[in-house]
Amino acid sequence: MNIPDFFSNGKYSKPLLTIGFLLIVHNFLTLYFHQPQGYVVDIYSVLPFSFYGASILCYLISSVVLLSDQGIIRKAGILLLVLNHLTILSIPCMLGYYSMGRADDMSYIGEYVHISKTGAIDGWDIYPGSLILGATLSIVSGLPANGAAFVMPVVFSFIFIGGLCLCCRLFLEEEKLVSIAVLSSFILYLGPYNFLNVPHALFFAYIPLFIFILSWYIKRPRFTTAALVIIPTVLVPFMHPFIVLFVVALLLVLILLGRVLSRFIQGDYWRATRPLVVLFTGFFSWFIYCDTLLGSFKISYRSYLQRTTEPVLLETASKLARINVDLFKMTKLLFVYYGRYFIPLVIISVALILVYLKRDKISQFLKSRTHFFLIFYIMFLVAEAVLFLNPMFSHQPDRLTNLNFMVYAQVPLFVLALSVVFA
Repeated sequence: MNIPDFFSNGKYSKPLLTIGFLLIVHNFLTLYFHQPQGYVVDIYSVLPFSFYGASILCYLISSVVLLSDQGIIRKAGILLLVLNHLTILSIPCMLGYYSMGRADDMSYIGEYVHISKTGAIDGWDIYPGSLILGATLSIVSGLPANGAAFVMPVVFSFIFIGGLCLCCRLFLEEEKLVSIAVLSSFILYLGPYNFLNVPHALFFAYIPLFIFILSWYIKRPRFTTAALVIIPTVLVPFMHPFIVLFVVALLLVLILLGRVLSRFIQGDYWRATRPLVVLFTGFFSWFIYCDTLLGSFKISYRSYLQRTTEPVLLETASKLARINVDLFKMTKLLFVYYGRYFIPLVIISVALILVYLKRDKISQFLKSRTHFFLIFYIMFLVAEAVLFLNPMFSHQPDRLTNLNFMVYAQVPLFVLALSVVFA
C-alpha cells in the first residue's frame, strides 16, 4: 500500500487512536508519579525519554487521522491533539513547581493577590489586562494566585491555536488545507512562553483571535460582525504596549493597502478605520486616566528620552559574544530552538519559486492566497525588525526572539506552500 492509499482509506485510524489515547494516559501517569527532588536547572531531564517519545507519537497519530478521515474519527484525532498539547503544558504544575517564571512573572503573581484582596490595580501598572483576568480567575475558581498563573498561559495557548485555526478556516476554505493548518497550529510556536504568565506573551497569543474577528468583519460586513469586533478592540489599550503598537500598524496596513489586498481577497478594508478609531479613543482615554494616576507625564517623558538604550539586536549579540559560542553550537541552537520558523521558511521559499515558475499551472486560489499572506508575512517581519533595531522601545532579548509576529502569517502561508510543493 502506498502513502496516498494509506491516507485515503483511514481504516487504521481507530487502532491508531486507541494507541494514542493509551499513550496520553501513560504520559499523565508519568507526570503524576514523577516528583523532582528540589530545584532543577533542566526541566527536560526530570522526565524520561518515553514521555517525549509518546508525545511525538501522539502528534504523528493525530496527523494521520486528520489527513485520512472525516466525521467523528477526525474529531477524535483533534481531541488527541488537544490532550497531547494539554499534557505538555501541564508539566510545570504536575511536577509541583510554584512558578516557571522569574522576575516580572513572580511580581504578577503578587498582583493577582493584590487585586483579589483590594479590587484595585497599582498605579504603576499601565497594562493591567492580564492581571485583571488572572485575579478574576483566582477569585472565581478559588485557585491560589500561583495556580491561576499556571492556568492563564494554558488558556491563552489554546486561544492562540484556536485563533490560528479559525483564520485558516476563514481564508483557506478547503478541508484538506484546514486539516494541515490545524496540525501546524499545535506546534509550540510560543516556546517557553507557553508556560509563562507574562502580559506581552499572553496577549501575543490573543492576537490571532483578534485577527480572525477583524477579518470576518472586513469580509462579511454585517451589524453582528461590526458589534463583535468592538469588544476585542476595546480590550487592546489594556494590553502590553508592543501589542498595542502592532495592532495599530496592522489596522493602518489594512487601510492604506486595501486596494492592493482586494486584488487577492475581496473585502471592504476601509472598514478597518472604525476599529482604529475605537482603539485610539480607548487608548487616549486610558492614557489620560493613567496620567492622573501616575502623576506628571512631563517628568516621565523627559526621563524616558534621557534613557535611550541600545537596540535589542545589539544587546543579544553582546550576550552571545560573552559566552563564546562557536559556529557549530550556534547552528545547532538556531535549528533546534528556531526550527519552527526556519523549516517552514525553507518550504515557503521553495513554494514561491514554484509559484513564479509554474504560474500558468497553479490555481488562482493558491496564487491569490499565497500573495495575500506573503504581504502580511513581510509586514510582520518589518514590525519584528523595528522592535529589534530601534533604540527607544527596548526589551529583554529572549522575549523578542521567542515571540515573532511572522507566525501569524507563517501558518497559513506554510499550509499553502505545502499544497504548492506537493501539488
